[in-house]
Amino acid sequence: MLRPLYNRWCFLIVVFAMETPLEAKPGEADTVAVVVALQSRSIAAYDSVVSGFEEQLRDLFAGTTFNLQRIYLKDRDPEGLVLQLQALNPMVTLTVGTPATRLAQEQLSKGSLLFSLVVEPEESGIAPP
Repeated sequence: MLRPLYNRWCFLIVVFAMETPLEAKPGEADTVAVVVALQSRSIAAYDSVVSGFEEQLRDLFAGTTFNLQRIYLKDRDPEGLVLQLQALNPMVTLTVGTPATRLAQEQLSKGSLLFSLVVEPEESGIAPP
């Protein structure tokens, strides 16, 4: 019974994030919206999700300047990674995989968080939005 609820929540979050303007405010023409893709590891399936997400951002926000930063968890110092994420201050963080999602939920407090490719989120300790 929880699975359909998660699907609805994920859909609502994606729609909300996609409708959130990434445009610079008047007088801030050089402002760049930072979007982070935090991947648990670099494999073809995960890379494909991030590439598709980036393509959708480009289509939805044509003419808007944004900077997509791909960050991989594998072989990274967790503390340094958290500091890097906080320094980037992303408007939206897309997580791909359970470890990346768990880290983002525990360590990031700002911006929108979208998660993908998480099997059994409830059992993995990943809270719904």
